Amino acid sequence: MSGGSGDDDGHGLPPTLGGVVPRGCCPSFERWPVRNTSRWKTLRRLERDGLVTRTVYAQVPPRVDYELTPLGRSLRTPMEALEAWAIENIPAVLEARESYDRRP
Repeated sequence: MSGGSGDDDGHGLPPTLGGVVPRGCCPSFERWPVRNTSRWKTLRRLERDGLVTRTVYAQVPPRVDYELTPLGRSLRTPMEALEAWAIENIPAVLEARESYDRRP
């Protein structure tokens, strides 16, 4: 994920991992609004866990890029399975929410 990139892979999904998805995994997540503090904290946790690498460029304005590591890329298949499950089951989830909200 590059700070400010607006790439779109066509998934159009809501945010995960605190609203941050590093470069190489569903860039469309970047268009969802997330506070910079939350984004920074999430990216630092992902870096600490070995899921992303961070590259800082000495330029004006400042630029920092995050990229998935091999370990981070290994999450792609499970995340795609989760995405498929969510797409298939969102009608049932929404129905359950409506049913719950109608309860006295």
